[in-house]
Amino acid sequence: VAYLTCSTLTRPWCACEIVTAVRAKLDITTVVTPSFVAPSEQQLQPLQAFVDMSTWRMVEHGVRHEDVAKAYARLLGKETKTIVLNPSLCSSLRIAQVSAAFTGSSQASPQPTPIPKHQNMVIISASRF
Repeated sequence: VAYLTCSTLTRPWCACEIVTAVRAKLDITTVVTPSFVAPSEQQLQPLQAFVDMSTWRMVEHGVRHEDVAKAYARLLGKETKTIVLNPSLCSSLRIAQVSAAFTGSSQASPQPTPIPKHQNMVIISASRF
């Protein structure tokens, strides 16, 4: 699960985790927060200008810019399952919305519901909780 905020895709450690998921051929689900705006192709050229490299070097972890571009294309592609969070809900109800999407419930519970535990699930986020 890639939790997309306004800064997730600009963080090199998030980029590396997304590349790792794509390389492992894992099913990816994106959770799109109200602050997320998908980058345009122009914003991603050059990728080095989009991903903040001031604190972390991806190449030291075996990730090239080409790998990130390919992974982002898959992540943002139409084949990736996407959950768009309702901006009118408070945080606990947004979590319930995500939980309902994974459990197949028809609607989010008014009570906060923990995200179900699934084997091999990773949540990627640049936001502090």
